[in-house]
Amino acid sequence: MNKKQVMLIGSVGFLIILTIVNYNQLNKISNQLGNLSHLENTVQDISYSIGDIHNQVGETLYEFTEEKRWVRNNSYEVKEVNGDTEQVEVLVSWGLRELEDDEELYFLYREQGKSDWQKLKVEETGNLDYEVTFTLSLKENYESRILAVSDEGKRSEDLQYIAIFDQLQERIYSDVYVLSYGKDFVDLQIMMQQSYRDQMFRLDSEKLEIKSATANLYVNNKLVKTIDVLEKANKQVHDQMYEYSQRLTFEEQPDLPGDVRVDLTIIDGLGLEYKINSYGY
Repeated sequence: MNKKQVMLIGSVGFLIILTIVNYNQLNKISNQLGNLSHLENTVQDISYSIGDIHNQVGETLYEFTEEKRWVRNNSYEVKEVNGDTEQVEVLVSWGLRELEDDEELYFLYREQGKSDWQKLKVEETGNLDYEVTFTLSLKENYESRILAVSDEGKRSEDLQYIAIFDQLQERIYSDVYVLSYGKDFVDLQIMMQQSYRDQMFRLDSEKLEIKSATANLYVNNKLVKTIDVLEKANKQVHDQMYEYSQRLTFEEQPDLPGDVRVDLTIIDGLGLEYKINSYGY
């Protein structure tokens, strides 16, 4: 066997050994990746289990808290809206878990932010269930609670937050877009929509319709244009949506490009004003 053959056999043998070693290393890496994947699945299973336990504890704590509450099943419903007087008739109902024989029960309510409570006496409708109907302003939100009075003292608990004004505010949705602008123009798009999904708003929808919408365009805090959006908007009657899209031109502003802001003010038939947050560009 000559020298070349010996070197060839040696090289082949080395390659075989190297291949075996690499195979073993790859096999170990594969096993380790498999272990990591298994570990990842285990950690994920543990995470899911912890989430389930957290939810169960939360539900149990909620049920325990509700069982300890004196008041149960309290709610309110708007029965009538009077656009002329800007008032609503509201029915508040609730139940009690117990009431002492000598306790007199009262319903208390007040405007949000005020300190003085208005007091109404209530009568049981059966099985410690109660309800009271009264009139509120459309332009306010209210807090309410019940009060039990006896010779031994008083006790009370909060009832519903009656969000009349918030409901009115939230029924109108709008958005403002400045699509592009230059030294003497702004491409403006405005969308406004009012919702009557809540029965409250269907009772006197004509009074609640949008009556005016004005957009003020500012460039670097300087008023450069006032737009009557409602007059020029396209209206889709079926869903009370208004769409406005226009290129506005004005005297050339040397500071542009700069800060461009649009303030939108909407007024409904009750005279309620809805100011939309400004958009800066």
